[in-house]
Amino acid sequence: MKIHLLLLFSILSISIGSNGCKSSKSMSNQGKDFIRIGFGGGFVGKESAFTLFQNGSLESEGKPSQKLSSNITNQLFSNFQTLGLKQVEFENPGNTYNFIEYQLNGVTKRLVWNPSDKTVQSELQLFYNNFNYYIKKNIK
Repeated sequence: MKIHLLLLFSILSISIGSNGCKSSKSMSNQGKDFIRIGFGGGFVGKESAFTLFQNGSLESEGKPSQKLSSNITNQLFSNFQTLGLKQVEFENPGNTYNFIEYQLNGVTKRLVWNPSDKTVQSELQLFYNNFNYYIKKNIK
């Protein structure tokens, strides 16, 4: 009986402890406008993403990464508007997929496509590639 109680107590302690230590997105940026790009799928189905907030904060996998300059940040948010991506509807993932997800002025949307899909709107791919370029250029 003591072993059962000890085992039960151990399981409860582990489950309570692991739930208490989970951290989700950076709390300082929760609720703020953002643009996120990433890719996922394949055998494992894991997603990798970068999130840019309007204050220039960049997060990788939900953890703060670094800050982009205001010029680059403003340019990316401006490009998003200029390309009309808020009006685009596209959801055609494949086994692997790229995505652009955003929250702007209370509107949240996710655009998903197969990277080898020839019907994907050029604006999506252009923005994705441009955003990805700045990430690779500025993250060390």
